[in-house]
This record gives sequence, C-alpha cells and structure tokens, in this order.
Amino acid sequence: MIALLLMFLRVASAASPAKCQDNDVRYVVLVESDLPEPNFAAEVVGILGAADGWNQAAAGDLCYDPVNPNFAVLLAWPDTVDEMCSPHKTNGDVSCSRNGRAVINWKRWLNGSSGWSSVGDYRRYVINHEVGHVLGMGHRHCPDDESLPTPVMRQQTSRRHASCPRNSRPTVGEIEAMGAKKRTFARMRRRTMAEPWERPPGED
Repeated sequence: MIALLLMFLRVASAASPAKCQDNDVRYVVLVESDLPEPNFAAEVVGILGAADGWNQAAAGDLCYDPVNPNFAVLLAWPDTVDEMCSPHKTNGDVSCSRNGRAVINWKRWLNGSSGWSSVGDYRRYVINHEVGHVLGMGHRHCPDDESLPTPVMRQQTSRRHASCPRNSRPTVGEIEAMGAKKRTFARMRRRTMAEPWERPPGED
C-alpha cells in the first residue's frame, strides 16, 4: 500500500454548517490546497441537500459537518485521485469512491464528460454517483423500459456508456433501495473520520 497523507488538503469554504441531528449522516467537503475551485463545497452541499437527491433516503438528512464527518467528498488533482483510488484504475481521468471518500477528479469537474448537456449536469451526476457508492449503492444497468429514467448509479462517463439517456439524479427505485440500507446507515453514523484526507492504515 502507498502510504498517503494529504496534509495539503484544506476544508473547503461553504455555508455555515447546519446543526446536525443524531440520525443524520454527516459529511465534510475538502479541496486540494492549490486547486482554483472556491465554489466546490457550496455546489456539493446544494447537490446533496436537494429534495430529489439521496438526502431523502438516509432516514435523516445528509448534513454538512466539517468537525465530525461520517464520510468525505474530496476534490483533487488527477494524480492525487490516482493515488487515493488505487488499486482502482482511474488513469488520471475519472473519479472514484474509496474507503468512505468520494474522490472527484478536478479535470472532469472542470470540463465535464462527453454526452452531457452541461458541465452542471455532469457535476450533479458525479457527486450523486460517487456518494451513492459511499452510501452502499452498486452500479446499475439501463432500464428495460425505455420510458424510465436511467439510474444515476449507471456508469455514464463516456461514449462507451451511452446506451441509455444521461440522468444526474437518483431514480425513485434507487431512493427506495438506499432507504432500505438501514444497517449501512447505522454503521456509518457510528464512524467519525478524524482525518478524512488520509487513507486509513490497512485499507488497501
């Protein structure tokens, strides 16, 4: 395992944290210190707090808490993403979910991905997709019924994954599936990430 301590990550600025309740799942937003992306935290908080997002599945809110987080959303340079996501092959190009962290590739955050109508839609997708993994969701396939929306947990980051229409928000079925993960949420609430920028020892 490559020991990686990202001391150059800082807590990103965002709106004042809300007072989290006991049944909330708490998260922190971090940005690599030399990245020119001052609005990342505000965008993440907006996406995760949306009425049509994962927030409605957690049996409590997803609550921004930079002091006692249960999981982290990080924005990092492509090389840093490759290190933090190893052994997943992100190849300097894509994001990942690993060890309770949604690790977002700055190059993709800046430029989006082919097939998306806007960078904003792509950003909503990548946050919902990677945080979905953190919260216990696996990849999904295109729906058999073409009238149904594409699951946000369907990989949608390249032409190779263009077999169904792009969708940046969790579907009703995904919300219901996540809402059933009571054990996952209970386990997450018991975990506080004291150093969310560091890969914990033994987690390869």
